[in-house]
Amino acid sequence: MGRPFDAYDGIACAEIGIYCIYLCGAIYLLRKHGFREGAGWRFLIMLSLARLIGDSMRLATISQPTNRSLYVGWLILLGLGIGPLILTLHGVLGRLIDSMNAQGRAPIKSFHRRLLEILMLGGMVLVIIGGTKSHYTLSHGNPVTQYSSLSSVGTGIIVAVMGLLLLEYLIVFRNRDCITRIEHRVLIAVIICIPFVLVRVAYSCILVFGGVHSSPWLLLGMSTAMEVIVTFICELCGFILPSVTFLEGSSSQDREMQPMGSYGISK
Repeated sequence: MGRPFDAYDGIACAEIGIYCIYLCGAIYLLRKHGFREGAGWRFLIMLSLARLIGDSMRLATISQPTNRSLYVGWLILLGLGIGPLILTLHGVLGRLIDSMNAQGRAPIKSFHRRLLEILMLGGMVLVIIGGTKSHYTLSHGNPVTQYSSLSSVGTGIIVAVMGLLLLEYLIVFRNRDCITRIEHRVLIAVIICIPFVLVRVAYSCILVFGGVHSSPWLLLGMSTAMEVIVTFICELCGFILPSVTFLEGSSSQDREMQPMGSYGISK
């Protein structure tokens, strides 16, 4: 016997429609910018797949309301969304860092960027393992979760990586004079996204550390909406930016492609 359609199911339906479009956009951007330069778009693909699979599992519980595995899978994938979101901003900033390194200025080494990614991967793995060990109960179709210690450690690592991302942005911003004028759009896009990502991080923290039980409207306002907005901004930025091959083939006289610090004041 099934269960009634509820608010969580409505959110899941809306996300499936939105992330089908986002997935297509992320795949296009990965092809446009190339696999090496498209790190941020790879993570958007990961986020889109997590949302599509997780929401499908949630909708499957309508016909199988007692299937605990479907609820657990949905909740674990919900918690994983913050990882790809942070890594997307990290990957987009990587384009600017590579541009700096190509000009002989290396404020952030490749080793440090890889370390951040490894830390995030470790945090996400702990969230997955911790999710399987957490205690779940259902109250009228709404999940109530008691998170395991591994979930707390994984979430703590993700919060630390968010702090490193903010530091990374500050370093790039301080060296913005050697970034091409057109790529300043990346800095603008990232700084617009950061407040939304911070709200999403806060949502994970109040659930895992604060013992707050989520609700459909808390999920919608602090998680779903934040992820949808950040993904939209990042993909819009990707569509606007030219590919790296285009930048390399552009004339050195093109003012839009020149570093900001290369201009003088005409008299």
